[in-house]
Amino acid sequence: MVNDQVAGVATLAHDPQANYQNISDGHWDVTDQPYATIHRLALSSEFRGMHLSNYLMSNLISIGVEQGMQNFRIDTHAMNKRMQGLIKSAGFHYCGMIDKGDEVQERLGYELNL
Repeated sequence: MVNDQVAGVATLAHDPQANYQNISDGHWDVTDQPYATIHRLALSSEFRGMHLSNYLMSNLISIGVEQGMQNFRIDTHAMNKRMQGLIKSAGFHYCGMIDKGDEVQERLGYELNL
């Protein structure tokens, strides 16, 4: 929220993601512990340039830690360079390709382990 306006949204899910079982061209580093997944991260263009994406990502990770999570996963499309930059700046590293069912839906999978 910025000045009582919704600036961004995201989902922090704690349930295992079925699509994350099918990873190719790599592997998840931690497979024997629960993880939280960050989905649908979006910010309003009205707040562009305020670096709110970094703030939102940091808060999502902090909330996850408060809820007992130490491992986080996220994915994005190969053409989404801005999201890839945000993901990497938050400390995530590339683990492999996530198969969402067809070639168009393939995503880059990232993981952060604290």
